[in-house]
Amino acid sequence: FEPTKKEPNVPNVNTIPGDDVFYLDSRVLPCYPLAKVKAEIRRLAALVEKAYKVTITIDPVQEAQAAPPTPPDSEFVQLVVESIKEVHNVRPKPQGIGGGTVAASLRRLGLHAVVYSKLDDTAHQPNEYCILENLRGDAKVFALTAMKLK
Repeated sequence: FEPTKKEPNVPNVNTIPGDDVFYLDSRVLPCYPLAKVKAEIRRLAALVEKAYKVTITIDPVQEAQAAPPTPPDSEFVQLVVESIKEVHNVRPKPQGIGGGTVAASLRRLGLHAVVYSKLDDTAHQPNEYCILENLRGDAKVFALTAMKLK
């Protein structure tokens, strides 16, 4: 759960705001039912409400149960892994689910989808960047994988 956005409340420094609005980006893995996660968030909010005599309203902006993950032993995953080895000379480790990507929609349709890129761990941070050589390598991985498809 990451607090990712906070709306402004009052413009001056000498007023205590009546409302405070912020957003949490919550990437919930497929093994956790969304209803249970939401119930736990509501339970924690109730504790804060009681302790500080405030009211907390929770309004989902975007919400979806995570799609089933692509099996790591899927033929498509193995093709991508082979291509990454050939292009980058590293041993990739399949992990994650690409939850907020188009892969989730494909997995809901029963298609095995893979999300891949070579990154510098700056995604979704201030001054996010990518290195052009990494992009070229990604394109090579995609092309090589496509050529291996039957």
